[in-house]
Amino acid sequence: MESYGYTMWVLALFGMLTGFAVIYNSGIVSLSERKRELASLRVMGMTPGEVLQVLAFEQWLVSIFGMLAGIPMTMLFIKGMASAVDSDLFSFPVMFELQPFIIGTIGTAASIWLTHWVIARKIRQLSMVEVLKERD
Repeated sequence: MESYGYTMWVLALFGMLTGFAVIYNSGIVSLSERKRELASLRVMGMTPGEVLQVLAFEQWLVSIFGMLAGIPMTMLFIKGMASAVDSDLFSFPVMFELQPFIIGTIGTAASIWLTHWVIARKIRQLSMVEVLKERD
């Protein structure tokens, strides 16, 4: 039973790394796709922090709706998996504990904050002149 516990921790770690990778990549893609618009905002007088708030709002909005949709979908998935393997010989009890959902929410929030830290550095390094000179 101890090896099962280790396996679950390894799977949880891979899940957290995958979640961070998805959030990080979506933030970086959003920044790179909107570089010209963000540089224009900087030229119009916005500070790097204000430009980051534009991207942060978008990231938080998508993440909150994703978490709100993910919780009931997770519950349905667990119930479906339990009923799929249910037979006369054995069955899996369906239990919903609050702790995994809280840990997932905290992990998602930490990933978003870390991504914002990286994006803030990239926004400060953004050369407004070079970005605005680029042709599409």
